[in-house]
Amino acid sequence: MSGESVNETDCARCRELESQRDEAVGDAEGYWDECRRLKAQRDELVEALHRVVEELTPCAAAFRGEDMADVPTYVATALGVANAALAKAEAKGGA
Repeated sequence: MSGESVNETDCARCRELESQRDEAVGDAEGYWDECRRLKAQRDELVEALHRVVEELTPCAAAFRGEDMADVPTYVATALGVANAALAKAEAKGGA
């Protein structure tokens, strides 16, 4: 094999690897963008849930004449599940 054909082969392989690298970087950036979007949505939902609990707990307790102390526990459990799912997704993304 001549030196010229080795260089051509090396250059072609180098271009192929660079292309794969660029594709992988683009994929990773897309995954991180999606992760940031999902985190922002989660934060908005958490805030909304807190507002709902703050608004409805006293009203429901007064209306029904019952103690609604368990409602925040249920919401906290749901948030824990959502946070665990997000952590799992982040771990899969390489965080």
